[in-house]
Amino acid sequence: MIFFKKVNAKDKIHIKLLFEMLNKREYSISHDKIITFEKHIIFVKTNPYRNWFLIYQDKEIIGSIYSTYENYLGINLVIHQKELYKEIIIKFISKIKPLKPKSSIRNKNFSINVPFGNFILEEALIELKASFVQKTYIL
Repeated sequence: MIFFKKVNAKDKIHIKLLFEMLNKREYSISHDKIITFEKHIIFVKTNPYRNWFLIYQDKEIIGSIYSTYENYLGINLVIHQKELYKEIIIKFISKIKPLKPKSSIRNKNFSINVPFGNFILEEALIELKASFVQKTYIL
């Protein structure tokens, strides 16, 4: 059974778990090198996300999911299984609704950026009938 536990930015265990998962990440968009634990603590304590949850399967932590104020979802799992991605995304969007749209700020729906090479997440989104809207390049 999948369940979410809200990230507590003051909880040392949550901070440690997030750091361990960050360093196990196979795919990444936001960073390309391992950060120090001290920088990670600062990041978690600033909590830049609208919603941020640890993901558990039964009693085992398997990842994290967040939504931003721009209606983006970030999902990071330590195991990559299409059905698991689908179950987590469905559960999240059934509980959390996107913020109202703002021109040039956010869409009316949630969006997910898929890291290059994460074909399993891409397949899960296709099966969930998600719409492909853009490719992103970094200069």
